Amino acid sequence: MITCSQNRRYRVGVICDTPSIQLSAQYDAVADLDDFEFRLLCRLPEHENPAWTPGPPKRVPFECLDHIHMLPSRMRPYFNINVAGVLNRYDFDALILHGIYDSAAVWQGIWWCRRRRRPYLLRCDGNIKKEIDAPGNRLLRRSVARRNTRCAAALLCIGTQNCKYYSFLGAEERQMFMAPWEIDYPALQSRLDRALSKRKELRAALGVDQRVVVCSIGRLLPTKGFQDAMAAVTRLVSMGFPATLLIAGDGPYRQELEALAARAPSGAVRLLGNLTRDGIVELLVSADVFVLCSYVEAWGLVVNEAALAGLPLLISDAVGAGPDLVVPGRNGFVYPSGAGERLYESLREIVGRKELRESMGRASREILDGWHSRFPAKEGYRKALHYALGCGAGEQGA
Repeated sequence: MITCSQNRRYRVGVICDTPSIQLSAQYDAVADLDDFEFRLLCRLPEHENPAWTPGPPKRVPFECLDHIHMLPSRMRPYFNINVAGVLNRYDFDALILHGIYDSAAVWQGIWWCRRRRRPYLLRCDGNIKKEIDAPGNRLLRRSVARRNTRCAAALLCIGTQNCKYYSFLGAEERQMFMAPWEIDYPALQSRLDRALSKRKELRAALGVDQRVVVCSIGRLLPTKGFQDAMAAVTRLVSMGFPATLLIAGDGPYRQELEALAARAPSGAVRLLGNLTRDGIVELLVSADVFVLCSYVEAWGLVVNEAALAGLPLLISDAVGAGPDLVVPGRNGFVYPSGAGERLYESLREIVGRKELRESMGRASREILDGWHSRFPAKEGYRKALHYALGCGAGEQGA
């Protein structure tokens, strides 16, 4: 059992997915917590989803866990080996586990903590909307998730929907600490400012200088709902609105989306493919509205980026970021996932009123700034770890 002391730094192991720019930004943001030393133990060197760009952390050491090379690549993230050996080598004071039950590394981490009487903290992307809407028998999975959740020393919450998911699994309020996903806000703001000075030229290069640009970004999958956004914009163009939908990303659903785009009116829809990081920034600066029509979306970090770019936000209620980053009527709208008519009506309202777009864009920045100021990830991690180690009982963060 670990005893708290004011004269030491606690070693914290983090069993996580891959060293992506998103994950690295998270732990670089908490690296300067004086009481803790973090080390990332990644299940794989690269993410199977190419949207999660590789980017090792700058301020936190990391290494990749061993896995069974004979397994198909899609199964390797779930079957790491010799995890206990790595944990024994570092003899961590506490573990942060990304996930609840869905990988061998998480289970080995939980068992190691129980044997060593060390606290473990859970961080997952679980979304109450996804859990409630999902079909099928989930009783066994839920039973396992509930057990691991209730036994956790603390829970790191990425947002309101995630907190509700933990509560659904039986978590107590005292366990939960708000620690949202971080992005490198200063770096992104600097890129946005540089691109903003070229906005007129960027729009001219895209051939949209006289149109209202609706943009969406993500991997091209059926569950991302791009087909719904295409249908709404196509209908707007047919009704005489000068709108264009620009979609950035690639994926297995591209051929189907290209077929839909080919049937749309000229200039209504364009698929841009994968863009560089600068290309994404230039797209956000060129756009007038951001949409995310996902049927399943744990959070949606691109919503943070679009808000920082000062765009009105139109997202489905399946997107985890909705309750925290969208105030309906103030900086955008949230519509029921799959409800095409509601999507169209909301988009028509924004596209048809320039003054509304401008006021909503300003509000998006204000709401994001308020959210980030109210729940800095570093504070959530600090409070959760102090609580888990018995050094700060009573400091709830959620």
